[in-house]
Amino acid sequence: MNMKQTTIRNIALTGLFIALGIALPMTIAHIPQSGQIFLPMHIPVLLCGLICGWQYGMFCGPATVGLSMLFTNMPPVYFAIPMFFELAVYGLIAGLVIKIINGIHKEPKGVIQKLDCVLALVAAMLCGRIVLGAAIVVVDMIGVAHPFGGVPYTFAAFITGTFVTALPGLAIQLVLIPTIMLALQKAGLLSKK
Repeated sequence: MNMKQTTIRNIALTGLFIALGIALPMTIAHIPQSGQIFLPMHIPVLLCGLICGWQYGMFCGPATVGLSMLFTNMPPVYFAIPMFFELAVYGLIAGLVIKIINGIHKEPKGVIQKLDCVLALVAAMLCGRIVLGAAIVVVDMIGVAHPFGGVPYTFAAFITGTFVTALPGLAIQLVLIPTIMLALQKAGLLSKK
């Protein structure tokens, strides 16, 4: 694929991932706190970073949150603002780490190993969740929104909300995304960049 074809492909895929990021949360919206538990919006953003690259992943995150909020009123504004930053970091870090790992390996370009994918995901998840916590603190401090209704955002609330409550979603991402990536690779759908 030449540079122009790759760019067109990445733009089209980014649009697809944004659409998935809007649609997936709607499929489980009837379950209370499903977004915070299963993190359905994160999966397409992480895939975008891994498949299209960090630039597209970094754009995909905030675009998904903004358009989802506009079209579906999910997430609510007080969570959307911190999520803009969290999901931008998810796409950015997933794309950067997989690019760095691919640069270190002597594998042909476009070939992804399962462990490499898991490492990129763990790095993205840790960085994204830390940025989410920091963004919630800043948003609460400057009074833009009060995600917890005026209740102070403590370190315990951060750990509980970003890791304990989200554990099912994080586990789903660590199993599902490498499986999808390997299936796409096996089918020859991950192009050589």
